[in-house]
Amino acid sequence: MTPEELTTLCETIYGKTVWLSKLARDLVREPRTVRRWETGESPVPAKVQSWLRAKASRELP
Repeated sequence: MTPEELTTLCETIYGKTVWLSKLARDLVREPRTVRRWETGESPVPAKVQSWLRAKASRELP
C-alpha cells in the first residue's frame, strides 16, 4: 500500500482532518507508527491494509 492509498482510504473513513490519530486509536497503535506508514518510512502491515480496504468499502455509497 502506498502512502497515497493509505491517505485516500483514511480520508474516506475518517474525513480529511485528524484521521491519523483516529486510525491510531482504532488500531491501538502509537500515532508515530501511523505517521511512519503515512510517509512511507515503514510498510503498512497486510492485516491493516485488509482492514482499511474493508472499512472504506463499507463507507462508500
